Amino acid sequence: MKKDTFLVFSRSLIPLLALILAIDLYFRFQPETACAASSPHLPAQRELIQSAHRVREELDQALELLATCFGHPVALERVRTLPVTLTAYSSTVDQCDSTPHITASQQSVRPGVIAVSDDLVKEMGLRFGQKVLIPGHGIFEVQDRMHSRWQRTVDIWISDRKAALLFGKRQGTLLWVVPEQELAAEQHATLALHRPLSP
Repeated sequence: MKKDTFLVFSRSLIPLLALILAIDLYFRFQPETACAASSPHLPAQRELIQSAHRVREELDQALELLATCFGHPVALERVRTLPVTLTAYSSTVDQCDSTPHITASQQSVRPGVIAVSDDLVKEMGLRFGQKVLIPGHGIFEVQDRMHSRWQRTVDIWISDRKAALLFGKRQGTLLWVVPEQELAAEQHATLALHRPLSP
């Protein structure tokens, strides 16, 4: 599988995304000007601020890479991640059905196609044609479905059966971008949950 340039950085992408909330809170409550007064802790505070600046720069790089991967700018609030089990399959009747070269979305199999378990469709809202990032492996399109017995699992299509078997079962992270209309619906539902009940 062709190695894209973003794969070098992708392994550090998830921790960077996790740090953004802490960094934003830090800059909100501990602005750099607050360290201007003389203090025995000033060097440590300056080092922390410099470290936070570096992380923000790396985060900007990560967002640029995500924009390159997905083909459009990506807002952090639209990014979702989930730990998943990764497996691989090839186009054989014993692994698929009587039409092993046709996906559940009626597309022909090709490199970059994945099948996902039903719970990722029903609970996470993944759709046919949606692009996802699996750090360390690449960008894929959801075009196939797995048997209902699987949960939190992504099956990567590989043309060679032996290579698919050698891939085995691994743990990984699935990263995708929620469409704007779905994000708006999520925010509306969250507001509704926190709205006080009328007497």
